[in-house]
Amino acid sequence: MGPAGPVTWYSFDTEYSACSVESCASPTWGCVLATGTYQVNKVDRRQSDAWESEQDEAGDSPETERLGRIYLHKVTSAGGSIECEKVFSVDCPAVLDMKWSSSDPEPRLAVADASGFLTVYSLGEGETCKLVKCGNVCVTDGLALALEWSVNNDTIAVSDSKGCVTVVRVGGEGLEIVTVLTGHSYEAWTCCFSKHDPNLLYSGGDDCVFNFYDLRVDDKGPVKKNSKTHLMGVTSMVSNSQASCEREWELWTGSYDETVRVWDVRNVRGEVEIGRR
Repeated sequence: MGPAGPVTWYSFDTEYSACSVESCASPTWGCVLATGTYQVNKVDRRQSDAWESEQDEAGDSPETERLGRIYLHKVTSAGGSIECEKVFSVDCPAVLDMKWSSSDPEPRLAVADASGFLTVYSLGEGETCKLVKCGNVCVTDGLALALEWSVNNDTIAVSDSKGCVTVVRVGGEGLEIVTVLTGHSYEAWTCCFSKHDPNLLYSGGDDCVFNFYDLRVDDKGPVKKNSKTHLMGVTSMVSNSQASCEREWELWTGSYDETVRVWDVRNVRGEVEIGRR
């Protein structure tokens, strides 16, 4: 922030629409910025005028393909300015969400994409900063919409367009689906682990429902939920990550109703604070 307001230090053309931007602090590479992109293209498979006529009569929509690309930038500061250098890019299915794990020993990048896959990358060793695929797993036959690492970095939750949340274990042997949680009638737009207990998981959906899960319980559904407070779909959520246990109960949600709500997760009947646009 400069004396006259925000300053733009760097910009670049992502070609496709930028859908997710995440930074990490790497012990080897310093500050690394990942940008995930999304593009929907129509696929023209028409073979003849007769084929086109049949499709029009059937009312079918044109086929589409969802393309994506991930960029890596190294970010450095020198002489009071910020410098960004593009060091890597890779084509992939359209990216809907990305998150870095913590730096132990190096951060890993988890990616949720439009083909329904969760993919985990590591930062490559050697002279070049790049992404190296560690493994991937199909979590849905719809779209993988959002993801979150658990606080101990051994589990990832992925919400999807079918209204489910898939819990995936990340280990030396690759990725393994642990369980699939239900609880939403429409798209599960977002999910979030508690930053203080890896067994507690939350999700929000287009059905205005805010779900609470306990992974120690065998039931695949939520242990409690709120379906009356959000006036429109729940689109984002963040758990309080402060080390102090005094506010470990605090969680924020965002919604299409343009309201940010602060919750006490011990009591889901209503929010404890709201902020409207």
